[in-house]
Amino acid sequence: MCVLDTEDADEEGPSHCDAEKENERTIERALKKVWSSLWTFRAHEERTFFQIDPSVAVMGILVNRAFLDEAANGVAFTGNPSNPSDGRYLITSQVGEESVVSPEPGTSVERTLLEVAEGGEVLGIFRDRASSLVDPPAVVVTDEQLRELGSFLWHVNETFPLDLEGYDREQVLLDFEFKVEANGALTVKQ
Repeated sequence: MCVLDTEDADEEGPSHCDAEKENERTIERALKKVWSSLWTFRAHEERTFFQIDPSVAVMGILVNRAFLDEAANGVAFTGNPSNPSDGRYLITSQVGEESVVSPEPGTSVERTLLEVAEGGEVLGIFRDRASSLVDPPAVVVTDEQLRELGSFLWHVNETFPLDLEGYDREQVLLDFEFKVEANGALTVKQ
């Protein structure tokens, strides 16, 4: 999304914010794309799989500032979605703006599990898989950043009010998108 593309009063590219993008990337275009994602085939199939009535599906949009020069990005879970009996937090990350959720074929993301104690102290960092885009022993997210993220996740997991109708608290995982900025600062995006 590019505010300059919205404000220039035409629809001709390239984007003012990224000359490599042929088309303008207006605010309206971005909002429409996100809003309509509720009804993509993939979203419909996932709701069907989990037996969620389409009439109760809703969309909300959160607008964040742009991260123009991020060192890394990732998705963090307050548990392990692929193994419900594993109480460790799952952190997936990748360098720069490379996709974590839909990586290019042949590309692997960094996958780390955090053992977090009461109070948010990270007791263990288990690096399960390295990113294919960094040369070992380099990592995408440092131990210090993982400790900060683990503590944050624990705090939100313990204090965020949830409507648990029909579920035990242990059955509900929270997930967050995060960025590591060029200066090394960790930012939780959503």
